[in-house]
Amino acid sequence: DLLNQEHWYLRDSNWNPDFEESAKRALWFYEKETGKVPQGVVGITTSMIVKLLELTGPIKLIDFNDQITASNFYAKAIFYTQENFFPGSTQKKDFLGSLFTALTNSLVANRHLSGINLFELLQSGLQQRDIQLYFANEEAQQLVTQFTWGGSLPLRAMCTDTITSTPCLNHYVHINEANMGMNKVNYFIKRQDRRDITIKESGKVTEVVTRTIMNTSAGEPGTGVYRTYVRIFIPKDAHVTSFMLDGTPLTTKKAVLPYGELDTTSSPSYSILAAAIDVPVGIERTIRITYDRMFFGIQNARRIAMELYEQKQSGVDSVPTLIRLRFPPTWHTFDLANNGYLEYNSLLLQDLYIKVNFQK
Repeated sequence: DLLNQEHWYLRDSNWNPDFEESAKRALWFYEKETGKVPQGVVGITTSMIVKLLELTGPIKLIDFNDQITASNFYAKAIFYTQENFFPGSTQKKDFLGSLFTALTNSLVANRHLSGINLFELLQSGLQQRDIQLYFANEEAQQLVTQFTWGGSLPLRAMCTDTITSTPCLNHYVHINEANMGMNKVNYFIKRQDRRDITIKESGKVTEVVTRTIMNTSAGEPGTGVYRTYVRIFIPKDAHVTSFMLDGTPLTTKKAVLPYGELDTTSSPSYSILAAAIDVPVGIERTIRITYDRMFFGIQNARRIAMELYEQKQSGVDSVPTLIRLRFPPTWHTFDLANNGYLEYNSLLLQDLYIKVNFQK
């Protein structure tokens, strides 16, 4: 509905925030369209292409009679994929395909390239989800899963301390955006996250999750309104008390944007709140969710733990993230916290994991 397209194609297969599921769908499309059965899928972001270009230096594209560098990649990509663009056009595939072939050849043939630098770049790419892997071979996929290179959403709570029997609550959030506007404005989109979490003596936990999206484009070719479908994954047992856009409740009517949706059935581990919104040029929009849940079994416990986990979206370079945790002033932590308050600032360059231990 948002794309205003009658059919679903390989180009749209990267829809599921769980990369493993999107990769399986991509394999299905590829087989149906070509008759060939690939062995796996490697997902690479444009950010990784820029980093590889910084390593190799300029790449000559003979087919385009042009030279691509780390500094001009985004401008050239927008130019070659936007000019005369129409549904079904192969220009995006031709440009990126030609560039990646030339880039791969340079990495293989350049004897002056530092193998250590390349290895470190690939390693950081896997950690920051700039590279994601899926293999049809079960043994290979088991290794991908073991090293968390597959971009899968966690299927269970991560609290694993069974030795001390300390009550532990895993507090997970994942925010995923999809550009539904058929344009190239992504490069100009900036974001900020904030999580305000309050724990009561009773065990009631309240969180306010805020995502601010800013469209900083200014009329560049191929840009414009950022039409996005934002999905926010929160714990399955969460009770949502408000779902707001710029301070106004989101309705579930789909005739016009904006609208909101609550999905409690498609994921066994999470509830999903989704918002379909437009972010015009030079405007910022703020999505805010408030929900409650219970931290059971802590009334008589002397020690408790909370794991704060926010999973990074592949393809989004960094998101300034502020976490504010409030708890009863009689509780003490092993971290730098005063009077029941703990604050943590970070750039979401990779998955953010913080474990806070409390002693009553």
